[in-house]
Amino acid sequence: MEKIHVPFVYFTERENQGETPLSMRGNAAYTKYQRYENYYRLKVPLPGYKRKPEVGPEVLFFLFLPLFLTCAGMIKLWFLVSPQLLERLLGHTATPLALLEGCERWYFLLLAGCGIGIVVMAACNIFLLLRGRSVFSVSLVCFLLYGGITLSMLFIEEVPGLWRQTREDIAQIESGELEQVTVWLSPKVHKDRMPGPYTKGQPEPVSRYGGISWETDGEWVYFYIPDNLNFSLDQTALYQESQSIQWNEEHARQYQLRYTTNLHLVVEVKEV
Repeated sequence: MEKIHVPFVYFTERENQGETPLSMRGNAAYTKYQRYENYYRLKVPLPGYKRKPEVGPEVLFFLFLPLFLTCAGMIKLWFLVSPQLLERLLGHTATPLALLEGCERWYFLLLAGCGIGIVVMAACNIFLLLRGRSVFSVSLVCFLLYGGITLSMLFIEEVPGLWRQTREDIAQIESGELEQVTVWLSPKVHKDRMPGPYTKGQPEPVSRYGGISWETDGEWVYFYIPDNLNFSLDQTALYQESQSIQWNEEHARQYQLRYTTNLHLVVEVKEV
């Protein structure tokens, strides 16, 4: 086998593949300086040396893929709760039914958008795991972060339940089988938004009224009257909490409300 001569050391062809040179064993003159000199001259790996893997374009692509998907998912999540989207869905509805249909579309978009994002992130994790990529841990962290945020939002705000309740209320309006009650309405009115994830600037298409009467067992119940009903209290016959029931029966006006069971969205208001 051919030998290659280097001062103080002879390397065989096998030793050039990384094995410890025979002439090195027991040779006190083989100093650290000479070892590195031989390494750089002949490119022979030193014992215990491990070359760092080169980071190529493919590795960078798989490294930034989960980061890109996470950022895209968060931007999509922001858009789904943005005032701009809700203004298009809820801000210019003409009837209570149209308002509920806009809510139903919003809840569906939230569920579908978050669900698709989680599925895509899970598919990315499986793909990287099957290919044995070292960046799988980065992808797993991104998946847990995005999945935790989206699932927390959906279940804390009860979006699946709201979607189901809204569909039931829409069917209730279409069938005409609404709840009905006659109550006094409190003059303390508050503008309110539809239930769901909140961000600043969302439209407030309903007004929240507190109602009380014998039909509510003497307890205050909230009703949500859409702005598109153009309703306002009779200012000459307002309910007075400081007065007795007999006084309010004589001086305060009552209202007959027809509303949905789940969201208490008023569909029709009549003065009594």
